[in-house]
Amino acid sequence: MKKIFLILAVITIFCSCENKDNELTSLAGTTWISDEDGGSIELRFGTSHVVLNFFDYLNDYEFEAEGTYTFDPPKVTVFMQGVFLGKSSPGIIKGDILSIELLAGDLGFLAEFKKQ
Repeated sequence: MKKIFLILAVITIFCSCENKDNELTSLAGTTWISDEDGGSIELRFGTSHVVLNFFDYLNDYEFEAEGTYTFDPPKVTVFMQGVFLGKSSPGIIKGDILSIELLAGDLGFLAEFKKQ
């Protein structure tokens, strides 16, 4: 009986540690990139702020926007300023992919970012 209890305890500890290792608990210091045809979008997260860089290679155009974010794993909400008119953009992280709806004025689009 002691052996069975010991084996179950070891398995429980191993499984709980394995799940924690794969879970992202902070976005601070991470960079995420979405490559589109002719351009890309980069999100760089700090401790409480986020910087978005948009690059349009076809028209040689780029811009940068700043904002804040909240992170309640796996949900992310980004609050951008400037061209985004202070809209909140909801997203979710699954593994190394961040799917987020970026909203600008009355327009919005779903973008997928890969963690770098």
